[in-house]
Amino acid sequence: MLTEHKNRLAALFQAAARQLIAQAGIELAPPVVELDRPKQASHGDLASNLALQLARALKSNPRQVAEQLKAAVEALDRAAAAAGPASGAGANEAGVVPGVAEPAAVYQVGPAEGLRLIESLEIAGPGFINLRLTAQAKRAVIGQVLREGERFGRGQRGAGRQVMIEFVSANPTGPLHVGHGRQGALGDALAALLDADGWRVTREFYYNDAGAQIENLARSVQARARGLTPDDPSFPADGYRGEYIADIAADYLARKTVS
Repeated sequence: MLTEHKNRLAALFQAAARQLIAQAGIELAPPVVELDRPKQASHGDLASNLALQLARALKSNPRQVAEQLKAAVEALDRAAAAAGPASGAGANEAGVVPGVAEPAAVYQVGPAEGLRLIESLEIAGPGFINLRLTAQAKRAVIGQVLREGERFGRGQRGAGRQVMIEFVSANPTGPLHVGHGRQGALGDALAALLDADGWRVTREFYYNDAGAQIENLARSVQARARGLTPDDPSFPADGYRGEYIADIAADYLARKTVS
């Protein structure tokens, strides 16, 4: 869903809440409108618990508040759509696209004021409002994806700000394992998300190649290279005893690159 669509829907619900508050003659700041995707697709595209938030202040049953909100939101959506026609929805009412040579043009959608977003509103449970989007609204999303290509979904909330993300930073004294791969995937994905939102991102893999443990690693490899095993009295007391140390020593003796 386009951010503009969700913002406009939230504004419709907010305006409807203001109407109900004014009609009740009470002083109350409208609550924050939360539109979430239902757990089950059969419940619609979005859902709101606004009626449950308002019910106590309005001293009314949540389902009754939901019915009032439903009527107000539907009226506001119709009024917004009537304010001005979109510059072209592209596909016809049956959803048939007249061609694919210029896909971005096919799905052209004009100003939000001319685009009706709500196909239906349904009251569910104690007072939830389930919302279904119109086919026109969904085509608008396709249109923007095609027009923007790789730029779709990018933002600027982090513009002018910097962040450094350190990830993996595997201990060089031991072998890599699947957990390091997981950290690499998660860290890089997080960095990519922040980069897409305008942040200046620096990725950092901290390589700790100094200190007592690195010295123990070197001594352990040297001992293995001399043929000592971990149970030998001459093997370093704080040395590393894994078989990977023997592999590193063998590569060293064979003059291979130790990696």
